Amino acid sequence: MDTLLAYCADRLDISEFLAHLVDGLKDDHDIKVLCHMMLGKLVSQASSTGRVLAASLDLVTDPLRNTICATLKESAVKQQVERHEELVRSGMRAAHALEKMPGSDSCVKFDEFVRSTVKTHPLYATVCEE
Repeated sequence: MDTLLAYCADRLDISEFLAHLVDGLKDDHDIKVLCHMMLGKLVSQASSTGRVLAASLDLVTDPLRNTICATLKESAVKQQVERHEELVRSGMRAAHALEKMPGSDSCVKFDEFVRSTVKTHPLYATVCEE
């Protein structure tokens, strides 16, 4: 999907692409991280994808919330903790990119998610500086 986005984004049906991307946001760690990066790329191409992406913010809000708010068991080993932190940071980057997109505040569900979850998260300041 990333290759399609990189080389033939102008020929993609963005709404169908987003449907598959949302499925990826509910998948395993590595797939989620890739989907977060693709969301950032879609935002950077907002001149051609912005309207469809803004209309689909409802669909990405819950998977992003689940990723950012996920917690580990206390018995998690160091590697699990590091992978979890990487995933949360990736989700925060995607949410921050979407937040900066024109029209993102028109989606009530996403706007509430940004105000109540993203902006209050300890990593928010760090992600904003990146």
